[in-house]
Amino acid sequence: MAKANTPFYAILLVLCMSTAAQAEEPARVLAELKYNPEHSTRLKYRGLRITLSNKPVFISGRSEPDHYRLSVVGRHRNRLAFTMHVDDDYDSPPTPQPTVQVMWLDRTSPLPQIVFTHSEDGGNCCNNASIATMDAAGHWRVIETGGLQRDFKYEFLDLDGDGAAEMVSKGFFRYTNCAVYWCEGGFCVVTTIEKLIGRQLRDVSKAKRYRSFQRERLREAEDAADEERMHLNGFLAGWVAQKALAGELSDAWRTMLANYDHSEEDFPETLANDLRSSGFITPKEEDRIVLLSASRAARP
Repeated sequence: MAKANTPFYAILLVLCMSTAAQAEEPARVLAELKYNPEHSTRLKYRGLRITLSNKPVFISGRSEPDHYRLSVVGRHRNRLAFTMHVDDDYDSPPTPQPTVQVMWLDRTSPLPQIVFTHSEDGGNCCNNASIATMDAAGHWRVIETGGLQRDFKYEFLDLDGDGAAEMVSKGFFRYTNCAVYWCEGGFCVVTTIEKLIGRQLRDVSKAKRYRSFQRERLREAEDAADEERMHLNGFLAGWVAQKALAGELSDAWRTMLANYDHSEEDFPETLANDLRSSGFITPKEEDRIVLLSASRAARP
């Protein structure tokens, strides 16, 4: 156990030193379409014909288009299989560039998945992904993902070595009492892992088989933080959330109790509730850390 005068930053480093990194194999891209603002682009793959186009949309009757529609149309064996589109102001090249990639996200499907990554508001808002997948009966379905803040993008990594990529994303964990203007500089980034299973994109962030990967991402967040940030409640909230995903909740909670800014007296209670309501911890885990808080408060 660390002595009372051990710096908090040193404690964090010790907690993570023994964890072996989990292999991060990038998804194998089987085919890819790049965005071209001048004309449509097309690809063929195993009976699929996919077209990526950017077309003007006229609504107001003006000679100039109201906006542009970025579309992906897929045909399988000469029949319409799926469409994916986003309406936006794409009269200038968007950032990041929209792409269409063919890759395996679910190996139980007869064909690989088609992943359309794009941004909204010309890249000023959110980064999104749309996934077209076919079931065993030959029916196609498009699955929309939740948008990521513009500073983040989806990664497609085969984390468990099954030949199908997981969708990995980062985001800020904001607890209820966090004033955004104050917490922006103190957030700790948390990592979400999603896996396509049939027609559902499931959050598997807490699965034991991904814990070493979550610990590696935890180290990245800690390496980017200085000593001062380690005492900001905004950072601590996300740090505890990421530690929970790595299976280290109790240890994180004890460290947080010893280092949080006590001017916010209800911080531990609020954080425990937010972690549970956001799915980072279970009700039983919440009960356990509430007891840890009570035990510390009872000390003379």
